Amino acid sequence: MNGGNLPPDAIPEDVDGESFENDFADVAIEAIRYLRSGKGHEALMSVLTAQQLAKQADANFHHERLKAQTHLAGKQMVTSAWIYGTALVLIVGSLLLLSHTDKLTPASGTILGTLAGYILGGRSRQAPNAA
Repeated sequence: MNGGNLPPDAIPEDVDGESFENDFADVAIEAIRYLRSGKGHEALMSVLTAQQLAKQADANFHHERLKAQTHLAGKQMVTSAWIYGTALVLIVGSLLLLSHTDKLTPASGTILGTLAGYILGGRSRQAPNAA
């Protein structure tokens, strides 16, 4: 026997496989005895406590990051709504002003209409990619 999955050169030549496995079993038994003792129990509990603290810190980090991302997304939404609204008001105002002064030509109407369509169409084009 070569000690399970260990390569043959990992076992010294003067130790046969049987005694190596017996030594490993003895070490495992001693480790279990140590963990059952007061000092071993205390060491195991400190390791488990450290693991729980690490998990809690990781969860807190992810929670804070998600909260910051949500806050940023809300600000971006408000900013883009203001930009789109302002652009639309400017385009409609330009159309009204040009129409009132009889300066609205088919070319300027086409340009302003295309600009309005581009601005409003850009929002719906970006929506599927937001998820």
